[in-house]
Amino acid sequence: MSTGRSRARCFVGVLLLFVGSALARVAGPAKLKSEEVLARYLDSIGAAEARSAVKSRVARGTCRMAIVQGGNGVVQGPAVFESEGRKIALKATFNYPEYPGELLGFDGEKVRTPYVSPGRRSRLGDLVFEFEIVLREGLFGAALSTASPLFDLSGRKALLDYEGVKKINGRDLHQLLYRARRDAPNMTIRLYFEPDTFRHVMTIYDVTAGGTLGGNPDDPAQRGSARIQAAAANRLRIEETFSDFKPSSGLMLPTSWKLRFSTEPATGPARIFEWTTVFNQIADNEPFDPALFNP
Repeated sequence: MSTGRSRARCFVGVLLLFVGSALARVAGPAKLKSEEVLARYLDSIGAAEARSAVKSRVARGTCRMAIVQGGNGVVQGPAVFESEGRKIALKATFNYPEYPGELLGFDGEKVRTPYVSPGRRSRLGDLVFEFEIVLREGLFGAALSTASPLFDLSGRKALLDYEGVKKINGRDLHQLLYRARRDAPNMTIRLYFEPDTFRHVMTIYDVTAGGTLGGNPDDPAQRGSARIQAAAANRLRIEETFSDFKPSSGLMLPTSWKLRFSTEPATGPARIFEWTTVFNQIADNEPFDPALFNP
């Protein structure tokens, strides 16, 4: 009898352990507060002393722009991404007649997105010009930038709302909703962090009905206009993906930055464009070059 009772207790113990494990899997990882995610993210970059010692950053490399869907074409050229204080700028040079390059920036006072040809911005430039919060808040390239709002949320009067672990492009990531002091109408901004390292690996900007689309440079009737009104069912998305993290001056920084711009019009095919920049040189505390804002 004692042997039978012992076996029964053992069976019950194993069953409870199995049920407990199953429930834990169903419940998923413990819910975190946005403050916890933010603190762990900052730690993932490096020690507070090392972070605070960096006032500016210059990253140089090569940018490759490709039309993934809705056309074809690839251009490539040198690129530089600089940040200092609230200033940021990405400049890529392609030397292609229809698309000589890309220039997106914020000079601390206003957004700079010059025309790529007379009277016309690029598709990406037109979008960030209309939704300047992307640059003004320092969100653009934030994982590599000293201008990131994540270094000074209270100063920016911004808030983060933790929304749990979500499956994004096949990856489980912590998802946080970014709420700026002055939100952009029709745009939702979410930041994503790895569950194990807490590195900032993605930012997604979703624009829904009521926003504006960049003019279509393929349509001669559009060439003189920077913007056209979006149809009600249109959706736009910009995805920033940061990867290939490597140590640099005591900090862990991404050396690959992909911008994916997709449109889903009410009629007609979807279009997808990608800018992939790989940085082979990152230098801290180099002065910001204002000449970057010159077309």
